[in-house]
Amino acid sequence: MLKGKEINRKVLLEHLSQGFCKIQFRKATNGRFRSVFGTLNMKNVPAKYTKSVEKTIKGSEDPNLLPVYDMVAGDWKSFYISNVLYVTTEEELRGKRKKNTKKKE
Repeated sequence: MLKGKEINRKVLLEHLSQGFCKIQFRKATNGRFRSVFGTLNMKNVPAKYTKSVEKTIKGSEDPNLLPVYDMVAGDWKSFYISNVLYVTTEEELRGKRKKNTKKKE
């Protein structure tokens, strides 16, 4: 799990491009907490959004604002990197799932 100073645009783009992440952040509009299962990996994003992913990776006018494809909603969501509380990577999420599905002996 990434938190605090470990979270920056470069690290987020790296993990999001490789797979997906659960990103927990505070909404700028109302201060409420939100989570998104986001990705910038083209295996997980519909082909019609290829240019959107490329544009996001290249950067935008606001380097603190990061749009990601929300795999649950099937749409784009944006958040401010400075408002991110925690990031759980795909590897961590899959590892947790495997641990929880093991039968107790």
